[in-house]
Amino acid sequence: MRKEDFNQEQKYLLAKKKVERISKFYKHLSVYLAVNILLSGLFIYGDIKDGDTFEEAFFNLGNFKIWIY
Repeated sequence: MRKEDFNQEQKYLLAKKKVERISKFYKHLSVYLAVNILLSGLFIYGDIKDGDTFEEAFFNLGNFKIWIY
């Protein structure tokens, strides 16, 4: 095996690992967003069911506290 081939293979493996890390990040971000949107929606729905208007429920910052934790 030539030294140039070895360097190319190392570069390929490093690039592959970087792409895998980036892919994992976006998968986790997608799950985080989906779960938090669902939970915020459920909190808003619960407030509406308890008698609040949509505007009151939507602008209640307590419904979005899960985004911070």
